[in-house]
Amino acid sequence: MGISESRVYWNWQRTAVAVIAALVFLQFYRANEPRSANVFPLASRYTSGIIVDAPITVPAHDYVSYKVDFNRRTNLKGKFWTGDKKIGIECLVLDAANFEAWKAAAAYKSIAATGYVPGGKVDQVLGPGIYHIVLSNRAAADSDSEKTVQTTFLAD
Repeated sequence: MGISESRVYWNWQRTAVAVIAALVFLQFYRANEPRSANVFPLASRYTSGIIVDAPITVPAHDYVSYKVDFNRRTNLKGKFWTGDKKIGIECLVLDAANFEAWKAAAAYKSIAATGYVPGGKVDQVLGPGIYHIVLSNRAAADSDSEKTVQTTFLAD
């Protein structure tokens, strides 16, 4: 084998190695593509099940809310209890638009409201859509302290 034949032989091997390396790199990149951010975040949708079943601490002059998104007609059932007849809490069920109005202290229309009571039940049939279950300690006579509320809500 002469010098010129040797160069051609090694050039062919270098080219083959470079092509194989490029293919391996492309396959690795294709298999491990960076994750793209969702343009539209996925909303959790509930058809049935427990929404909350736990003691909830509602801060003084504030509220706790649970956002639910139902994809069908759903019966929302729930109950809450402060543990003391002298401690009141308000429970509201609001749609998304009325929740924003309620937060801004504007006029709103609730789907269900208990007023400030030590305990209560909610049993409401809701159509598909986004709703908020609100436990409020914003305007009660004793709203200067945080309140712990045993809460159970489920979609049936």
